[in-house]
Amino acid sequence: MGLRWRPSVSYDAHCPLFSVGWSWGDATRGLLAVSTFVDEYERDHPQDAQHELQVLHVPIDTPASSTSDPTSDRTEAVTCLGRVPYKLPATKVGWIPDFSGMQPHLLATSGDALRIWRVSERSSSSAAVAERAAKDDGFAGADVLDACAADWAPQYDITPHCELSRIKMSGIDAGPGGRGQDAPSTSFDWNETDTSLLGVCSIDTTCSLWDITQQQIRTQLIAHDKEVYDFSFGPGTDLFATCGADGSIRMFDLRDLNRSTVLYENATSTPLLRVAWNSQNPHYIGCVTMRSHKIIIVDIRMPSVPAVTLEQNQCVDLPEVGLARAASHDCVTGIAWAPFADHVLLSAGDSGVASLWDLSDTSQGRPMPALSYNAGRTIHGVQWSPADPNWIALTAGSQLQVIYC
Repeated sequence: MGLRWRPSVSYDAHCPLFSVGWSWGDATRGLLAVSTFVDEYERDHPQDAQHELQVLHVPIDTPASSTSDPTSDRTEAVTCLGRVPYKLPATKVGWIPDFSGMQPHLLATSGDALRIWRVSERSSSSAAVAERAAKDDGFAGADVLDACAADWAPQYDITPHCELSRIKMSGIDAGPGGRGQDAPSTSFDWNETDTSLLGVCSIDTTCSLWDITQQQIRTQLIAHDKEVYDFSFGPGTDLFATCGADGSIRMFDLRDLNRSTVLYENATSTPLLRVAWNSQNPHYIGCVTMRSHKIIIVDIRMPSVPAVTLEQNQCVDLPEVGLARAASHDCVTGIAWAPFADHVLLSAGDSGVASLWDLSDTSQGRPMPALSYNAGRTIHGVQWSPADPNWIALTAGSQLQVIYC
């Protein structure tokens, strides 16, 4: 990876984008899913106000197999392959972590419910089947074709695979939906080792582990004293970490759920919004505090005290590649560990600055970003491509910006 980072591909959805997820398969490396978020946008554009789940194709080149410069001006456009209306905004989107491409191409979304979608290339006879299946399953926005422009034809079907509803635990409020209904889910993580295993967290203080193949819940537990905002699997299939409104990171082991380990707890009990386990170095977990410019890195071998604290507003000026200094108050909105190195972290903030951190040597004081990029508007979602880690996707305002680094 060199210090050369600029947008290579962009896509304007004409309404705010929130979450983003790359497909894992080598054959589908250019597929992305994004979710829209139109609660504020709809006040000024009521005719266009509609939450959507979109599947896009990004024309990325693999440097090893291409003679062209991946950062040169692109002539190919991002293609919207399929989209489906959504009742409420999807808080996260994520593909099944299947590198082999041998499993059904499934896509998960969290929000008012945990839903699994099947994504497949459209055949000439599949449109009516997809619409009827959506209506029969009671999904919002069943009429997929009516949601699309008259001059646009979907190339992929996004059809409901299942909706996973949890049991209500004794003494736990079911949430705003009322008694007997599932509480909204805030986030989830798909296990890379066992792709039938998916963990989801909820505002009702619980986490649930699902068997996607059997469409059955494996276990459910009360994870925090308040809302749980994020969930991240560790190495293997047994360990996972959560964070929430009580200001703590907790680690659980499926082999012994009678106890948990508090890895970090801030002194003011300020909510923690994001947690990310480093898959390349499982000793480290990163977290994001609500309305804060700081990123906390925790070493699970020495819990309670942060191993490193990063400050998102400490960004360098590199005008030769179009980069800019971050605002003095840049609240962190997302983090993602690199899938290729154990010491590289990506962060993003509400000022529109994305920063790349090299944590290989933190002994010389607080680290500074190795590289920063200005997206020009608030960044909500960040993710590395698992199939080709030279590529990073950002959702910034109504734009998807795909960057080569």
